[in-house]
Amino acid sequence: TVRIELTGEVSIEEGAVHVYKKDGTEITETTSGLFKLEDGVYRLDGGIYTYEASAKGYAPKTGTFSVGKQDKTVAVELIAYRTITFDLTPADAQIKVYDIEGKEIAANEDGTYSLVDGTYSYEVVREGYWSENGTFTVDKTDQTLTIDMDETYIIGFDANLSVVQNLIIVVTSDDGTEMVAEEDGTYLLKNGKYSYKASARGYEDLRETFTVESGAKTVPLNF
Repeated sequence: TVRIELTGEVSIEEGAVHVYKKDGTEITETTSGLFKLEDGVYRLDGGIYTYEASAKGYAPKTGTFSVGKQDKTVAVELIAYRTITFDLTPADAQIKVYDIEGKEIAANEDGTYSLVDGTYSYEVVREGYWSENGTFTVDKTDQTLTIDMDETYIIGFDANLSVVQNLIIVVTSDDGTEMVAEEDGTYLLKNGKYSYKASARGYEDLRETFTVESGAKTVPLNF
C-alpha cells in the first residue's frame, strides 16, 4: 500500500489528495485492478504515479512518485499562504501584483492576496496620481503594505518665439529619469525638482531646472 501524508506548518484537517495513473486516469475506489482504500491510502501496482494535493490555507501541489514491491509513505509538504493586504491612498487606486516570472496574480474577493513565500512586484495606478511600482518579499508572515500615491500636476512649456520649428523638450527628474510627455506636450509631474533641455532650429539649446510645488505651472522658454 501507499500512504500519502500531507504536512505543513499546522495540522491539515481539510486536505485532499488525488492520484493518477500514467495515462491520466484517476485512482478511485472502483478503478480496475487498483484501489483507493481510504483518503490518502492506495493499493497500487508497481510504476510511476502523479498526485495532486490541496488543503485549506495552503498552495496546491503536484508531483510524482514511484511504487515498487514495498509499502511506502509519500510525504507531501504543502506551503502555507500568507495574507497580503495593500493599504492604498487614494483608496480607489488600482493595483496589480505579479510573481517573479511576471505573471499577474488575482486578488481575493476582499482585495487581499494569498501568496506563498517569495518575491513579488506591484504597480499602482490612479488618474491624477504618480504611478507607483515596486517589489516586496513574503516571508512566513501576513503583511500589510502601505502605498501613498503622489498627486500630479500639469506642467506646460511656453516658448517666446512667434514661429517655433522643430521644438524638442526633454524633461528629467532629479534622479535622472526621463519623463514622458502627454499627447498635448504637457507633463503630469509630482512635487519635486526637474531639469529640461529645449531645442529649436536656429537657436541655442536651453538647459534649466524648475520645481513643482503642489500646483500646475507653465515654464517659460526664453530662447
